[in-house]
Amino acid sequence: MFDIDNTLAYTGFNDTDLLGKAPPMKRAVDFAKRWCHFGGVRTESAPFECFFITARYCTTLKAKATQLWVKENFPVDDYWMRKHVFITGRSRRN
Repeated sequence: MFDIDNTLAYTGFNDTDLLGKAPPMKRAVDFAKRWCHFGGVRTESAPFECFFITARYCTTLKAKATQLWVKENFPVDDYWMRKHVFITGRSRRN
């Protein structure tokens, strides 16, 4: 399980990313890419099913920015996002 804000994405001390353009924390993102599988098949090189969370206060704008950031930095689709990314204040249907 990975926290997104200020663990995978540098969003600053006050969560300033409103566009999904925060710089990735390169070593943490590379670590997740190495060990997490992002499709339906686990491999020896990516054996773990990973989940991403954020506890930043959540508005629709910040939720969208977080979703955009994850899609920009990891090889995921909407289905993977719905199952593996948990954003405070967002319905599971979104």
